[in-house]
Amino acid sequence: MTTAQSAQDAMTAASDPRLIVPLDVPTVAEARALVDRLGEAVSFYKVGLQLFASGGMELARALKGEGKQVFLDWKLHDIGATVEKAAAALAVAGCDLLTVHGEPQVMKAAVRGRKAAGGEGLNILAVTVMTSLTDADLDEMGYAMGVEALVERRIRQALACGCDGVVASPHEAAMARALAREAAARLTERLARETPEEALAEALAGDLRLAGDLITYDHPANADLIAVAQRRKGLPVALGVFYIEAARRCGLDVRGVDFPGHFLLRIETVEGPMALDPFSEGRVVLPSELTRRALRTGLTPDVAADLDALMRPVSDRAVAIRLQNNVFARAAAAHDYARAERSALRRALLDPADHRPWIDVAAAREGQGALAGALQALSRAQMLDGGASIAARVARERVRLRLN
Repeated sequence: MTTAQSAQDAMTAASDPRLIVPLDVPTVAEARALVDRLGEAVSFYKVGLQLFASGGMELARALKGEGKQVFLDWKLHDIGATVEKAAAALAVAGCDLLTVHGEPQVMKAAVRGRKAAGGEGLNILAVTVMTSLTDADLDEMGYAMGVEALVERRIRQALACGCDGVVASPHEAAMARALAREAAARLTERLARETPEEALAEALAGDLRLAGDLITYDHPANADLIAVAQRRKGLPVALGVFYIEAARRCGLDVRGVDFPGHFLLRIETVEGPMALDPFSEGRVVLPSELTRRALRTGLTPDVAADLDALMRPVSDRAVAIRLQNNVFARAAAAHDYARAERSALRRALLDPADHRPWIDVAAAREGQGALAGALQALSRAQMLDGGASIAARVARERVRLRLN
């Protein structure tokens, strides 16, 4: 492969909006040269502490002025008042992501600063534990727990403090992976003596106690896979991810079903496909109940009786989008428009060609009073849909009139 071909392939890969390119170079001039070289192929850049010390903030402002997104990986760690003021200033500057140390007083201060500045577009990520630290290091620092336990605690604290996410190494996702491995091991044992649908339900719900959270259904942790692995409860679609992963590790064909009103699973058996409800301890949902559930959602009788359509499996990406739809709906209902916007943006990343997430982004921004940003999102929706979206056109005109 030629150098030119390699450069072209890199440019093509970089066009993915989920990609953040780190500007880990010593000078602004070198960073600027890299940005210019990548051009329109990259829209998101990370500015770290090294570059910050040599004019990184000025570069961040310049990148924002060019329509880029900026991730400030600065790991703020200071007294609350200082962190609060710094977060407020960075929110006003329009930055998109900011890392802070995962100590409760630091996280709370950063969230307060963002709110005070009205800069809800700034997403705050908590660094749980530095990857270079070991259990021995924490012991020397006076902690009475190891890395894994401290990570678990700080994930819970980050959610409670209002952070938008955590920065975690692959090791910190170990809880979710360990649960999937254990589920697969239990499932393998049960498959030797039980039918696939019985074994799956007993392994996940009976042995590992995964169940729906009826009491605090709208809690944000119910949609976080690491938190679900720890709490052993969550939303149907979040629980379903563990069922799907365990089943596939054991060679079972289990996929998500985008059933109206309630996410279900489809498992292929020798007797034909069956529906399982991960929220209700993996129990089998009979065809007659599927039809009744469909009728309760408002579907017409002929559609509700079409079991093939009701049980049609969806892609893993569609499962992830369903999860974000749940998050968006609850955030919007609670008037938590900042969280709703972040969820809608995640859906846009999952399906870049779909115009509908941008309509929801616009609604969330309008709820925050960010009318110019809402108008921009609606324009994006119309562009993606070729101008055919009536909803986007109507909403765009309404927001435009409010701006005038």
